[in-house]
Amino acid sequence: MKTRVEVWFLKLSKTWQSIIRSVIIVTILTSLFQVANNAHKDYLIVKKEEIITSKTEEISRLNLLLKEKDIVIEQLQIQKMELQIELIKCQNNYSTIQANLDDIPLPFWIYDTFTGTITYLNQAYERDVLKPMGLTKFDVIGKRLEDVFKPETVENFKKGNKYVIDTGDDFVKVERSFTKKNQVVYWRVTKYAIYQYGKRRYIGGIAFKIKK
Repeated sequence: MKTRVEVWFLKLSKTWQSIIRSVIIVTILTSLFQVANNAHKDYLIVKKEEIITSKTEEISRLNLLLKEKDIVIEQLQIQKMELQIELIKCQNNYSTIQANLDDIPLPFWIYDTFTGTITYLNQAYERDVLKPMGLTKFDVIGKRLEDVFKPETVENFKKGNKYVIDTGDDFVKVERSFTKKNQVVYWRVTKYAIYQYGKRRYIGGIAFKIKK
């Protein structure tokens, strides 16, 4: 038994039946196309998200490698500085002619344990340590530490000096200095004994700037 719609459809002329069939086919095809298009869009979105995730992971990996590379470079720089310090110590301890300390690229100074003053400092010390403090070598040489530096700096200075004088061993420590604007600068400091007539008369100090 035919439905009312079928009966109605059969009563139409062949032309109208053909038109209706065409409309139905077009509607079905359009729906299928939309479904396929939406599926393709969903696929592209998923692929795009996968690409973004992959690139993000790659960037993270590269950042980690760069960080590790920076750490290695910093370690190599520290090793280089330590070797330079050992070379300076040998020249200053064993050479009968004092090395030209003004040409050393690292801040270097000599402290006289008898007078309690700095008797020498090189150009690098004046440039890298004193100048940011608003000082010159004339403000420091021959002066008591308390008359020049902040209390924290003086305390660290004296601790290191006492250790070297008491033991004769090298003193190595990270210490701070302060700029004129009160910004903190970190230094890896090495202090060692300089002998005169068999006694630990002077203390040589060498430093290089580090990141904290």
